[in-house]
Amino acid sequence: MAIQSRTRKELRQEIGRNLGAMMTGKATSGSTTTLIDTQSLLGGDDDYNGKFVRLTSGNANGETGIISDFVNSSNTATIKPIEGTAFSGAIADNDYYELWDEEYNPDTIDAFINDVIVQYSPRALITEAIAPKTVASGTLDPANLTTAQRKI
Repeated sequence: MAIQSRTRKELRQEIGRNLGAMMTGKATSGSTTTLIDTQSLLGGDDDYNGKFVRLTSGNANGETGIISDFVNSSNTATIKPIEGTAFSGAIADNDYYELWDEEYNPDTIDAFINDVIVQYSPRALITEAIAPKTVASGTLDPANLTTAQRKI
């Protein structure tokens, strides 16, 4: 069986597209509390209010916020980060982002992905406590595992 190699970002975006609940965009400017996109954010005033924004590149990569106001005339979304009062870095030209419908917090989608990985790949996970004494030359030595560890 082939091992799939997809990033969490790719999985999250695929889930969002399949749900019809996410679009991606590229900022043309911004700050630590605003995102400007003159190419993708084309709705009317307040059309994007309440939607989640996940930054996927740039100074605040990986941070999530909620749009509190959208002004069509300037293509500007004011964003309240989930944590804190501003993003850790300013949004800049060519920073990528995901825009999620109100019902789908991308942080929750990430948590679901993490849960599935843990639930369905327990044999791929090696704890630090057993790794140093059981891994030699890139192979796992079953002789050094306890009965409980062998059942994992």
